[in-house]
Amino acid sequence: MKQGYRRRSRTDKLASNNVSLSVEQTANVYQETLVLAHRRRFIAR
Repeated sequence: MKQGYRRRSRTDKLASNNVSLSVEQTANVYQETLVLAHRRRFIAR
């Protein structure tokens, strides 16, 4: 029982880390696309 709980909590921690990582990556990509679009608009003018 304890062993199974420990294993599950470890995988939960890994899953939460993956989620936070994916959220950070999405935010970075979104920011990069915003900056690129702004630069493109600025150059077009």
